[in-house]
Amino acid sequence: MPSPFSPRLRFLAALALGALAALPGPARAQQWPSLHLRGFALRPPYNAEVVDTVVAHFRNADQTVFLLWDRDTLAEKVPAFGGYNVYRTVGGDTTHMELLRRYALQPARIFGNAVINPDNGSSSRMWTWRDNKLKGVGLFIDPDSIFYFDRIPFHTGQIRGGVEEIDTINVRGTMPGPKNGFELYYAVTYCDTTENGEDLTPLSANMVGPIRPTGAPVAGNLDAVKVVPNPYSFHADWDLPGRRKIRFTNLPVQVTIDIYTADGARVRTLSHSSTLDNGEDWDVKNGQGQDIGSGIYIFRLATPDGRTRVGRFTVIR
Repeated sequence: MPSPFSPRLRFLAALALGALAALPGPARAQQWPSLHLRGFALRPPYNAEVVDTVVAHFRNADQTVFLLWDRDTLAEKVPAFGGYNVYRTVGGDTTHMELLRRYALQPARIFGNAVINPDNGSSSRMWTWRDNKLKGVGLFIDPDSIFYFDRIPFHTGQIRGGVEEIDTINVRGTMPGPKNGFELYYAVTYCDTTENGEDLTPLSANMVGPIRPTGAPVAGNLDAVKVVPNPYSFHADWDLPGRRKIRFTNLPVQVTIDIYTADGARVRTLSHSSTLDNGEDWDVKNGQGQDIGSGIYIFRLATPDGRTRVGRFTVIR
């Protein structure tokens, strides 16, 4: 007689009984439910009041990315489950992804007779994230308080056996957040309960991108417009054949961008019109679809109300 339970429920029940430990590595990675990861360069279209509260001060979303994923409450009760790891990379190369944040389950704290009960339904473990009000949804805002520690050696001044002792201290550093105009990819993985929180799922299983951070249009001041990156190099890490781009940022709602060589020959004309995005991409090609050469280039901005500005940037091949 066929089982009345879905394959997913049967599998999770098996996990809860410890069957996960007997599965080989690849099988373990493939069996965890999808997180349905979503990413937004603007404020996420999510109506929950708690999200409105959390991201209220990110309404312009400048240099900010929001990630949402569906948390599986059954999977979170599995003994092998230790939390989630959040990663980021530029250009989708999973071999160069940075670990940004680990949301881990740890033994619950007890205050008197009260147990800080986590939202995964177990009184023995609790989340390291601060706010558990977001039921069923994981939320990560990049940048959040992303930091790391480096161990730096220093001289103690104490001599033992004729040799000065060297000690180390932990120095806290901050990882850079997302930059407007760059194509970013994010991944969220299930991780285990070990101290290092090893991934249980491959990075590619729950990945989203490209996401390109942006900001709201800048009114009134063309001096704020920037060319990113400047100088532009055809051999930089972010430069991928067929996906090359230079971005003009901090643009007003409407503006025309004329691009010239240093001797005044017109290369390309771009027309920008957006009430949401303050940037415009250029594929580093001329009007005939050919890659441009190295050199200094001039850009001229012109708005419908007659404002203009001239600037320059450099391209290196």
